[in-house]
Amino acid sequence: MTKRGGTRKKIEKKRRSRRIRRRVLLFLVLLLFLSGAGYGIYYHITHRLGTVYPTQIKYRDVVRDKGYLIYEEDTVFTKGNGIAIYNVREGKKVPKGHVVANINVMNDNSEIKDRLIKVNAAIDFKNDRKNKDKSEDLTKEDVNVIRNIQRFIRDEDGEKLISSINTLDLRTKPAVNVSELNELLKLSPDALEEQRNILTEKIATTNSDYKAPISGIISYRFDDLRGALSPKKDDSVFTTAYLKGLKLTPIERGENRVKEDHAFFRSIGDTEYKVALSVEDLRLLPEGENKRLDVRIGNVTAKGEIESVNREGRGGVVILRLQDKLQEVYAPRVQEVTIIKSEEPAYAVPKECIVRGPDGETGVYADAIRGFVKFVPVSVLSRDAKRAYLRVGDADGRILVAKGDKKSTVSADDAIVLKPNKVDKTRVIY
Repeated sequence: MTKRGGTRKKIEKKRRSRRIRRRVLLFLVLLLFLSGAGYGIYYHITHRLGTVYPTQIKYRDVVRDKGYLIYEEDTVFTKGNGIAIYNVREGKKVPKGHVVANINVMNDNSEIKDRLIKVNAAIDFKNDRKNKDKSEDLTKEDVNVIRNIQRFIRDEDGEKLISSINTLDLRTKPAVNVSELNELLKLSPDALEEQRNILTEKIATTNSDYKAPISGIISYRFDDLRGALSPKKDDSVFTTAYLKGLKLTPIERGENRVKEDHAFFRSIGDTEYKVALSVEDLRLLPEGENKRLDVRIGNVTAKGEIESVNREGRGGVVILRLQDKLQEVYAPRVQEVTIIKSEEPAYAVPKECIVRGPDGETGVYADAIRGFVKFVPVSVLSRDAKRAYLRVGDADGRILVAKGDKKSTVSADDAIVLKPNKVDKTRVIY
């Protein structure tokens, strides 16, 4: 019994020892696994790179600044107070002589009538001195006026009817003191007749037509009534100081009630126009004058060419000549203008992605396999505050690098590393 009990105790002791060893071994394996996983998580957090795919864009090499529009314009002013009736909307093109608007005149004509009575009296006074026996009966002219009144009533010609009635009324000889005619009697009979015709026409006119003085665009907005941006000025006038000193205050018209001697509308000639563009560095301009270029005015692209350049040190003013799209850009007079020098397809990536290779060449890191990245050479077109613009290369996606060699550059399918400064240099494939 004693031997058996001792044997059991030994067996039980060995079993406990095995269980302990297994538990310790299991603990060590679990600890090793947790350590590896923890290190992996730590490495992933501290060395996380992140990637982005290149964005395919159309890259434009441009010169951009403030531009001033220079074009032919002819402003029409009102000849009296009244109610305006508009026949042409803002921005529409019409031929020369087209009736743009009418004004129903509401002037007080009493002063004009008084003046006309005196002019008629002066004419009669001069005629009476030549023919003292002149009859007080109706003259031949009066009879003709009466017949005209009858005809205009029949034809329902209101404007001519009013004119004839006023003429007949004013031919009646009122009592006028000769002393009031001193200045008028100094005039010749022809001069008096001319004054009478002008005054009679003013009284008779109740509606005035206002026609386009030139063919072109009709506008009721004004910004250069003094002609500071007139094409009649020589190109050399438009310097940087001249343009900066301009005070262009926009004025809106097109009201129903209008006042005498106010700007009514303007006709803008659209066969040709110019843009004066301030440029800080003239070296950025495309070489050669009279070269056809794409010019963007605001959001509209037109065709133009460089007519002349006013040089002022490194900068100056470029005068562009254009012939199309004025109807879309004539207002405002000062806009952002862009000369598009060239255009080509490109890739856009965050500018932080750009790195230097071991030999000083420019490139990016692209994600490879199993945590490795590869260095890919690139050709940078330009950079802005956020992005770098890369050439896409030739038909095979290759670009020129140092020593005239050609190498493959990035493609739209490359995952570009966003944080190249976190890349382990031992894991870069060149």
